[in-house]
Amino acid sequence: MRKITKEASEAFKAEINNDSENYQPLPYDKEKVVFSKDNTQVVIYWTKGTWEGRDKHTLLKLHGNTISHHVQNLFSDSLSQPIAQFDINLCGWGTPTTRERLNGLLETLGFDFRVKQQKGEQIAYGRKYGSSINRSYTLNEDGNTNVFLINRIITGRNIT
Repeated sequence: MRKITKEASEAFKAEINNDSENYQPLPYDKEKVVFSKDNTQVVIYWTKGTWEGRDKHTLLKLHGNTISHHVQNLFSDSLSQPIAQFDINLCGWGTPTTRERLNGLLETLGFDFRVKQQKGEQIAYGRKYGSSINRSYTLNEDGNTNVFLINRIITGRNIT
């Protein structure tokens, strides 16, 4: 894993685990860059809760494109634990750098699948037997896939 990928992935993980000083909400829709190096950024912002409370958004950006988005509902009185959604997106750029950033993030977050190119197609594939993705999936033509993390249960959607 490249140094920049490791640093960005660790910053992203600290944000989604609320291990940083950014746990207290910012004003709605005001972005804060928490990591920036060369072409890679980790950005956070807060919105009014999708369910209730407030939503904290954590983005991994490459060349200004959001290649990963995590949204977590916090400060809700009726939820016993926060609900979170995690998306990855190649943004139409199936480049080695985009895949490397996503795979570094997936590794840091403990996911057991990766993104790779096979015969010119971008695919998500499980790395181990018994993986939550235990076979290869071709990503749809614009390179988008959504992986949802709800109470630590992983399922795929929009994978063709």
